[in-house]
Amino acid sequence: MKTKKELSAQKLKAYLASQGTPSALRAAGWTPSDLLAAGWTPSDLLAAGWTPSDLLAAGWTPSALRAAGWTPSDLLAAGWTPSALLAAGWTPSDLRDAQKEWDEIPVLEKPYTRLLSEIESGARKHNQSTFGPDCDPKKNLCGTPMCTAGHLVNMAGDIGYKLKDKYGWNIAATMIHRKSRPDVPPQNFGTIPQEFAMAYIRERAKEEAENNEI
Repeated sequence: MKTKKELSAQKLKAYLASQGTPSALRAAGWTPSDLLAAGWTPSDLLAAGWTPSDLLAAGWTPSALRAAGWTPSDLLAAGWTPSALLAAGWTPSDLRDAQKEWDEIPVLEKPYTRLLSEIESGARKHNQSTFGPDCDPKKNLCGTPMCTAGHLVNMAGDIGYKLKDKYGWNIAATMIHRKSRPDVPPQNFGTIPQEFAMAYIRERAKEEAENNEI
C-alpha cells in the first residue's frame, strides 16, 4: 500500500472498500478450517479480495482450503490452477464442472466504467446497503437501488442471477469481477460506507480509462 502522502482521499476510500490479506491471521495461528469454524465462509474470503498469492504467502495450500470446505469453483474463481486442485484431491470431473461454470461467465468490457457512467446518468441507482431484487428488474433498472454486487450480477445477465441463486450475492459478484478485472481485488461487498463503495468504482473506472487493455 502507498504511504498516506501518496494517497488521494478517493484512493484511500477505495483501498478501505476492500480488505487486507490473511497474513495477520496466519501469523496468529489461524487456518482456513479455524475461520470456517468461527463462522467464515468461502464467500467471505473471496469477497474480502484475498488472492491466491495472498493465500500462498500466508502458507495456505489448496489441500488446506479443500479441508475447510472450499469447492473447485471457489478456488478456480480465486485463480488456482487445475493442476494445484488435482494435487489437492479433487477429481477431473469436479474440475470439468467448475471450468464449465467459469467459462459461462461473461467478460464485461470495462465494467466499472460502464457502471459509473450508468450511475451518473441515472440509468442505474447505487445503494451499498441493499443487494437489490432477486431477479432482473429489467425496465425498472433506473429505479431499483442495488449495491455494487447487485449491479455486477445484473450486468452479467441470466448467468449472473444463476450464480447468485447458487452461491449468493457475494461470491457471484466476486466471480464476475474476477472474470473481467482479475488485476485488482474485488470490493468488499458487505456493509461498507456508500462513499467508500463509490470511491472503489471510480478508481476502477479511472484504471480502465488509463489502460485500454482492461
